[in-house]
Amino acid sequence: MYLEPAFASGNDVRLLRDGEETYPPMLEAIASARHHIHCEVFILSDDKIGQRFAAAFAERARAGVDVRIIYDAVGCLKTPDAFFTKLRESGAQVVAFHPVAPWRRNWGLSRRDHRKILVIDGRVGFAGGLNFDLCHASKSQGGAGWRDTHARIEGPAVAELGRHFLETWLSHAPPELRPARETIAKYLRRAPVAGSMDVQVVANRVKQGRSPIRRAYLDALLAARRSVWVTNPYFLPDTRIIHALVSAARRGVDVRVLLPMRSDVPIVDIAARPIIRHLLHRGVRVYQWTRSILHAKTMVVDRSWTSVGSFNMDSASFTNLELNLNVRNAIFAEKAADMFLDDVRQSAELVPTRVDRSPAHMRIAETVLHGMRHWL
Repeated sequence: MYLEPAFASGNDVRLLRDGEETYPPMLEAIASARHHIHCEVFILSDDKIGQRFAAAFAERARAGVDVRIIYDAVGCLKTPDAFFTKLRESGAQVVAFHPVAPWRRNWGLSRRDHRKILVIDGRVGFAGGLNFDLCHASKSQGGAGWRDTHARIEGPAVAELGRHFLETWLSHAPPELRPARETIAKYLRRAPVAGSMDVQVVANRVKQGRSPIRRAYLDALLAARRSVWVTNPYFLPDTRIIHALVSAARRGVDVRVLLPMRSDVPIVDIAARPIIRHLLHRGVRVYQWTRSILHAKTMVVDRSWTSVGSFNMDSASFTNLELNLNVRNAIFAEKAADMFLDDVRQSAELVPTRVDRSPAHMRIAETVLHGMRHWL
């Protein structure tokens, strides 16, 4: 039986745009840690950004703060072991999720930890789409300037971020690194009220087959009355989500989808074209971000409900470990809506006649890759 996660009241959530707005408050929060730092991330690179965060984690670990880091083994394939060894030598506890081990029984590349969680002392947390990687840094800082969205949260809902981190830690860390029960209870103490926002932390979990994030998306789409504005970089939704988007458009809802013009995974763009064509012919407006790689994953419904997190609308995200913050607050939703509209102004709108003119060889590629979309 599916039980929807509850909304926690009394939170303050701040929307963060790109690495330029996200990394400084993260580093500031890490530097302020006095008790514990829990970080769960898909990519932690051995580059300028990753090294900066590693140095911040190491400094706090040497100061006696409990520092725990979960990184995805496939996401960090390019990060050398020496990078993590150095972190461990500082006193940080570091665990790889689903290590690369083809010789093990039932091992596979699927089922990755795609979350981006940072929890500081149980009082402040971060979640969204950004990894610790130079691609998210601005071009002026030597990065690729990827467009992404993250959120900073204070209040009682931070405990839920911590709970999801610890669930993964306890299932993947070796016994000697698992904290005692009384220590876990301290980590999960609810922070005091920090604002007036209702926040629902939804996560795909280690021992859960279904996707609560997908369910929350569907519920929001079915309930929409005025507007649905989606930003997603790897847009290969399943039939039910496609139907929900089309159904909303048919009942007069302003449905818009912002996608990348140039993706870091080009075959996904090609596989998505039949879906885009289908949506355009049924009243959904589709835009392509033109300025850099788009990596943000957000949805704003009726300017009152917002979702920010790591969830992509593709098959992998239905089974990967993911985490989104769903915020039920008109002020926050207005800020998210303004961010979406600003992005749209810097994007190109697709029209049916344009996408219908694909050459024959491209149509063949679209058909083949679309048929393989569940494995992309």
